[in-house]
Amino acid sequence: MVWMFVWLGIALGAAAVVFLFASVVARTESAATDDQGLGGFWRNFRAGMRPRRGPRAPQEARHVGTVRLPKPVDSTMDEFFTATEVSSRAYVDAEELTEVLHRARERATRPLHVHAERSRAATQHGASAPVDGSDDGATTV
Repeated sequence: MVWMFVWLGIALGAAAVVFLFASVVARTESAATDDQGLGGFWRNFRAGMRPRRGPRAPQEARHVGTVRLPKPVDSTMDEFFTATEVSSRAYVDAEELTEVLHRARERATRPLHVHAERSRAATQHGASAPVDGSDDGATTV
């Protein structure tokens, strides 16, 4: 149980170091010098944790607006398909896929090794392979 709190403390400490490092790097890139260092980090951290009360600042309020949706367009399905018709070649072509599948079927039916075919033919006809490992090159059919 104690180890859980030890690891929790280590994790929180590592997070604090990462936040401090990010704060220092961000502050060195900016021109303002009053928010640099550990004091600036602590002020920004407390300001971020503080709940926001009251109305928004005028700068933030002017960015809020209404979004107007476009008016719907009434059209038939034929008009829609005619308007979106593409004359270029499709990304996936049915003829190309058929050719690929045909070539794959041809390669799947062909044996990969000729030796395997010889062994299969020899076992089907009851003949045994030479014991000494020599191959005379003849296929028994």
